[in-house]
Amino acid sequence: MDSHRILYWAGTVSSEKQEALARELAVGHFTARRSATAPETLLAAAVEVGMDAKMAAEVLANKSMYLREVQQSIEAVQCAGVYSIPVFIFIVGETTVAQISGAQPTAAYDKVLRSIA
Repeated sequence: MDSHRILYWAGTVSSEKQEALARELAVGHFTARRSATAPETLLAAAVEVGMDAKMAAEVLANKSMYLREVQQSIEAVQCAGVYSIPVFIFIVGETTVAQISGAQPTAAYDKVLRSIA
């Protein structure tokens, strides 16, 4: 939950910082094989994108900081039917017409796209 909390905090600073931190964590995880949950990785990533090191350390040390907000965000997406990632929601006009969750074969996307074309 620490990675969610620190990303939430980054979003309170700015959406640009949140995006930069998310990108830094993803690159570290997928290219350098760094744990996206290890506190030292989270702190280093926050500092790398120019966030305040002292505040980042405080967020990581205080397990209740931003926990409620993160839990509410998780509940909100689950209420919208999202239980796995990636998720693609297809909207036509203002109506959700299809949703694809999790890793799916190309045929699943083809079927949805053909149905709404």
